[in-house]
Amino acid sequence: MLKRKGPILTLAVGVLLAAVILLLDMNATRERDAKRAANSAPAPTATVNPTTVPGTTTPPTTPSVSPASFAQVTYAGSAGAGSIAIAVRDGQAVAYLCDGHTAEAWLQGTVSDGVITMTGKHNAQLTGTIANGTAKGTVTAVGRQWTFTAPTVSPPSGLYRAAAQVRGAEVVGGWIVLATGEQVGMIDFGDHEESAPPLQGTSANLGGTAATATRLDGSGL
Repeated sequence: MLKRKGPILTLAVGVLLAAVILLLDMNATRERDAKRAANSAPAPTATVNPTTVPGTTTPPTTPSVSPASFAQVTYAGSAGAGSIAIAVRDGQAVAYLCDGHTAEAWLQGTVSDGVITMTGKHNAQLTGTIANGTAKGTVTAVGRQWTFTAPTVSPPSGLYRAAAQVRGAEVVGGWIVLATGEQVGMIDFGDHEESAPPLQGTSANLGGTAATATRLDGSGL
């Protein structure tokens, strides 16, 4: 009986030994594969923030000047012995210079990057700038030079114009309504000019002919 158990025991010990060898071989294979994977993986890329590198600075962002800054705005104020109103819309501008008695001039032009450039009949010219809500500059018209300062105004202040046919001729009236409510205006009858009666809202009296005045926005006359 003992002689039979001897071969069986020897076989069992051999199987156990083989299992241990197989397990050790599997562990060694896993460790070898892990090392290969680690060696073949790409090295991580370092992220450098330019603001943290000594001797370097991030260039400042320059704000762009948008034409929308002058999308639609009106300026009205004094111009020497007279008054002026400038209506701006989308870079286009209309201006009216008037002393309410003997001198007036209509001008049209542009506003670009805060610079106003305008011209009118009889070689009238306006040059100026817009900054901090105020238009400043000079106008050369009716043989004189006028220096103006005109802050931003809101309705009903602003620049108004009315036109009508009177005895077969076109008559044009212009009004500047200042922030104080004061009005300065004249009527051009073609052969002469005279002071304009004050507007009543948007109702205008052009030499006895009723007309409706339009508040100009700068898009044109």
